[in-house]
Amino acid sequence: MERLAAICLAPQFAELSVGLYIKRTEEAKQQAGVTAELSWARSFHDEPLLIEAFAEKLQPNGRKVLFTAHSLPEKALAGGDPYDREARATARLVAERTGVTDWEFAYQSQGMTEDRWLGPTVESCIDRYAEAGVKELVIDPIGFVCDHVEILYDIDVGFRDYAATKGVTVTRPESLNGSPTFTRALGEVAKRCLA
Repeated sequence: MERLAAICLAPQFAELSVGLYIKRTEEAKQQAGVTAELSWARSFHDEPLLIEAFAEKLQPNGRKVLFTAHSLPEKALAGGDPYDREARATARLVAERTGVTDWEFAYQSQGMTEDRWLGPTVESCIDRYAEAGVKELVIDPIGFVCDHVEILYDIDVGFRDYAATKGVTVTRPESLNGSPTFTRALGEVAKRCLA
């Protein structure tokens, strides 16, 4: 039987994201009668080459760094879901790798529901920084590996504009996209899937 490595491009595992991709893919595979075995990479949040790829892009230059990941409803993480722990671990590892000491972690892209979502929010952090006199902030979305609307709009437009009204200038490292180091990271993850 053919065996394939399957990697969702979300480094941190959550049942509501990666888990759902796995479930839906397996359902579609059965419906289509596909016999190949998919060996899933459930998480690669601490893959050394992923950390290196993020570190290569981050140029803090003495500015405060706010690492971010996509928020999820708190109730979705009941039962020991590792998402919050893994997202914060990725941030810590990138900070350690780059020598950044003035950093925090927040969640972005909360849904518009009545549920409580993981926090703190980026906006609440920006408010606090503005009150403390911070003038320059780097937002580094370590929960995302490529450009899409939650990077190009939420950060590059929404957070940048919001911060500007508070007197804070926001910059963002380039996304990993086609980074050779990130590509090598994915290769290592695939090898582990097939080992």
